[in-house]
Amino acid sequence: KKKNRKPLKIMVVATNNSTIQELKNKKSDPLIRGFDQQKDVMEKRKAASASLKKYYWGEGMVQDRNYKFVRIKACTNHSFGHRSTDKTPHHFQAMELLEKMATDPGIVALMKERELVVNTLGEMDTIDDRIMQRTEQSGGCLLGYNTNRGLRIDIKLRTDDLQGFRPYPDLISTLIHELSH
Repeated sequence: KKKNRKPLKIMVVATNNSTIQELKNKKSDPLIRGFDQQKDVMEKRKAASASLKKYYWGEGMVQDRNYKFVRIKACTNHSFGHRSTDKTPHHFQAMELLEKMATDPGIVALMKERELVVNTLGEMDTIDDRIMQRTEQSGGCLLGYNTNRGLRIDIKLRTDDLQGFRPYPDLISTLIHELSH
């Protein structure tokens, strides 16, 4: 027996010639970039950022791709407790100092040798850090600490009066100490 099949239908979609002509005559929005323009802009940005990148220890000295600090975080003026003055170094300078520490050849070699990955290298808030306050109450001086066995390492970059940064050798030795935990 033959099954009754429905006849096939063809759907045709079309646009009026007048609508097509109207679209051809319109100008494109100058504020919207085409794909080629967007690609050129992205290439220019990439080239500009590569030329601005700072290499503190020479051009080839960067963090190892497997053993590194994943995130670097400095205190901003909006951090709780941070009361900046005109003489307080900007948080961009703190970020540069943290990046310099992260790419220090000794630190890179240590992290590679010990196969360390630290999620965040951060700046300790010099005013409102509760762990630091507890340590100072018992007569100690806290320059850095790590959380969750090195998941996050915080270093006290700024001096107590917020007028500048601590000496670089002190910061590096604190970082080495925290990495050794």
